[in-house]
Amino acid sequence: MLKRLITKLINWLERLTYEPLTVDNANKKLIVPVRGIMIEGRQLYRYKNDLDIPIKRKVAISGAHKWFGASISVDKVVEFLNQILAANNDHDASRVGLLAYGLKDMITTCTDDEALYRMGGVMYFFKDEDHAQFDNDILLEKVRAFKQLPDHQRDFFFSTLLKHMGVSNDTSTKAILSNLSKSKVKLMAYRQLLSEGLSRKNSTD
Repeated sequence: MLKRLITKLINWLERLTYEPLTVDNANKKLIVPVRGIMIEGRQLYRYKNDLDIPIKRKVAISGAHKWFGASISVDKVVEFLNQILAANNDHDASRVGLLAYGLKDMITTCTDDEALYRMGGVMYFFKDEDHAQFDNDILLEKVRAFKQLPDHQRDFFFSTLLKHMGVSNDTSTKAILSNLSKSKVKLMAYRQLLSEGLSRKNSTD
């Protein structure tokens, strides 16, 4: 009984910390604050039910999901493949092997925090943002703010986001968060590998 009363009190106190949700009555049933996450003093919101997410925002979320699932964007895959073809044309078997291994490792073992930042940017929105549309400039603004969160807040942000993405298992969440730091080092190395390929191309053009 006491535990239930304390829980209700905490929930009531938490609601006092949120900005008033100034949207129409219909949307008040669809949109909820993202608890514990504010960026630059601004409250973030999300759709309570995935079925209510407007189509343009849903498409953006789907794209971010694919990036997260593969730990690499489609553009980056194309860049890898182009460089593999170029190295093959130059009969550089060693570089072909390096690029192929890097691409496979990124897809199978890495977790890209950029994909998570982007997912947060499309799933969460400000109250004065057009919820039905997807604005890339606003997305980049939120991504920049997410990256500036202190470490402990960033971990909370990732954990909360993964829960809203459907990763409800605590073990899975911990494994993903643990893999983020390991992946960061490898992803930097693979991006450097691509950068070296672009430098080579520019020097021969």
